[in-house]
Amino acid sequence: MINDNFAAISLKPVASQADKSGPVIEADVKVGTVDRSAHLQAIQGDAALKTTGVTNDRSEPVIEPGVTVKPNKRNSLLGEVRTAGARRSSIDTIKHDFDTISLKPVTDLSDKGAPMIDPDVKIATVDRTAHLEGIAKGAELKPASETNDRSEPKLLPGLTVQPSKRGDVLNDVRVAGARRSSIDTIKHDFDTIALKPVTDVSDKGAPMIDPTVKIATIDRAAHLDGIAKGAELKPAPEVKDRSEPVIEADVKLQPSTRGTLFNDVRVAGARRSSIDTIKHDFDTISLKPVTDVSDKGAPMIDPTVKIATIDRAAHLDGIAKGAELKPASETNDRSEPVIEAEVKVQPNRRPSVLEDVKAAAVRRASFTAESA
Repeated sequence: MINDNFAAISLKPVASQADKSGPVIEADVKVGTVDRSAHLQAIQGDAALKTTGVTNDRSEPVIEPGVTVKPNKRNSLLGEVRTAGARRSSIDTIKHDFDTISLKPVTDLSDKGAPMIDPDVKIATVDRTAHLEGIAKGAELKPASETNDRSEPKLLPGLTVQPSKRGDVLNDVRVAGARRSSIDTIKHDFDTIALKPVTDVSDKGAPMIDPTVKIATIDRAAHLDGIAKGAELKPAPEVKDRSEPVIEADVKLQPSTRGTLFNDVRVAGARRSSIDTIKHDFDTISLKPVTDVSDKGAPMIDPTVKIATIDRAAHLDGIAKGAELKPASETNDRSEPVIEAEVKVQPNRRPSVLEDVKAAAVRRASFTAESA
């Protein structure tokens, strides 16, 4: 309905706009005007910078009178770098010359690389042939007639050393090895023996039963019939159930809600089944087309309640025209904090700080112009 009303309304064109959202400016404040075109031309054009004839650099650090500044070795370091570069270039030139020079063949060699030996040093000579023959023959060792082995550990008088079981272990290993070899031999014999075909089989693996023992026979058919028929149990004339808990005399038990709970479950199950049936019926029923629609879903309104009517056209015209706001001639700002009488408020240093910032900006601009 609202969309239809908006579509039917023809709005008047806006002839004039009065923007009254600007800030309130005090009467003693003067707003300067800026020539934007001249400002943009000055920005776009090139500025004629003055040439710096004299540079007054005061950026050097302040050195105390008792401090001694050592001379800078930068020039000597650069000289060494240049010398090293020249030496490197000379080495590359010499290497290139060596690569291009054709050397003459050497016909006479005299090795003068022997070490310098002091005259008072005597060098012994070794008969290498006899030495090598002695190594090849070998040495004849004398038999040891007596051995004095002192490598055994010292035992305290109260200690008893048990005999070693190493011999028994070695014998067990030998017996196990022999048994393993016999098992391998038997397995090999079994693999090579051709067994005769079995014509008569008589199972002699039944257990030995004492002759005095009698084995009862069971009629399996009657036994199975008895299991199938089942047994007729006698009715219990009286049951004495002692499994109930002992309840004190002063304890009151509330009635169990199990029956009502089961009834609620049954009702819920019946309702669920009816809902499923209704859903199935709705799915299967073919509805007739609706020709007459009367909406009865409006809310119930008390007869004593009066509903006001709104002139929507006048309301929309008021929105389209807008509201004329009165100019703020006087502002009564009461947002300042309440200061106690005994509290002293120091003057604000913001103006002095702003003056210092402006002076620093001017000084910085003049220094940049002088440097340029």
